[in-house]
Amino acid sequence: MRWFERLKLSHRLIAAFCVAILLTVVLGAGSVWQLGQVNHGAADLQSHWMPSVRAALVWRSDLQAIRLGTLQHATAGNEREKRRHAAVVEAALDEYAKHEAEFAAFASLEEQRKLIDEIRGLNQTFIGVTKQVLEVSSKEGNDAAMALQNGEMSPRAQQVETRMDRLVELSIEGGNAAAAGSERSYQISRAVLTGGVLLSVLLGLGLATLVTRSVLRQLGGDPAYAAAVVERVAAGDLTVQIATRKKMAAVVLPASFAIADNYPDRPIRAIASQGPGGLSDVEWLVQLLQLQHAHAVPGLRTTSTTKALEAAREAGLIPAAAAERLEAAWWLASRLRSANTLLSGQTSDVLPVDRGKLDGIGRLLDY
Repeated sequence: MRWFERLKLSHRLIAAFCVAILLTVVLGAGSVWQLGQVNHGAADLQSHWMPSVRAALVWRSDLQAIRLGTLQHATAGNEREKRRHAAVVEAALDEYAKHEAEFAAFASLEEQRKLIDEIRGLNQTFIGVTKQVLEVSSKEGNDAAMALQNGEMSPRAQQVETRMDRLVELSIEGGNAAAAGSERSYQISRAVLTGGVLLSVLLGLGLATLVTRSVLRQLGGDPAYAAAVVERVAAGDLTVQIATRKKMAAVVLPASFAIADNYPDRPIRAIASQGPGGLSDVEWLVQLLQLQHAHAVPGLRTTSTTKALEAAREAGLIPAAAAERLEAAWWLASRLRSANTLLSGQTSDVLPVDRGKLDGIGRLLDY
């Protein structure tokens, strides 16, 4: 993965986000497709197989109504009852034909279509015999009608009913298959979603680890620790000890460490006239106050820094505590410079780094 480490940090983050987005898109597309399969199976069960079973059962009930009406007609005791039962049979025949067409619209299996063709072939004889039984019952009497029904009509009705029972079974089997397909699609969808989520989590953790390690490798350690070290080096503390990891030579922390190594014989020097509280710091402040207020405060019209500070304090230009700290700092810096001059014989604001010379300055100042 060295190519990844050679990328800029922004490019690494963009690459990681792109991979995460790609995984999300793929997972979402797969989920939508699988849910579509589940929905297709449920819709097929609802819109095809359940109506198919209902249509087959209604069609079969019409056959039973025809047989029952014909039997009642053949056993009726008077013409009035015969006419009423004949009307029932005629209505059942109409419903029989209508429901046959309705079920045929749901026939999607080859075996179903074959059975419907067989039933239609049997219907020509069955319906003809049914009407013949009604006619014989009205003209020749019940005995002749019963003989015709038992001998001719019932066997043909049984053949039709057997095929209708098979149609009902096929519709139920188709519904069960659709339900099983939906359940299978659901199980696959759940497995795909679960696997996709786990894969996304693992890849996300892997990418996060890869990016984090590459950043830490570049920094040489934890970002907060690296920032603290850089701040100390920037402040001039070149003696800071930097703990770095192995195989991290061209990174931020080792680079900071190299800064300190490049100046082994140049320790930090203290300068009495510079820095916060130094001679220049206090004198520049006093001079600024003199430029701004000496026209109104006579005490500021002096070349003495300490007298000017006292006048500024009395005039309320600076707080008393601040004036005391500034005066103390000025006197300390002046004494350090004077002691350094006495010790070295040369006028200099830069204090020595030699421990012995510093001890000498301390003794001159009664420390």
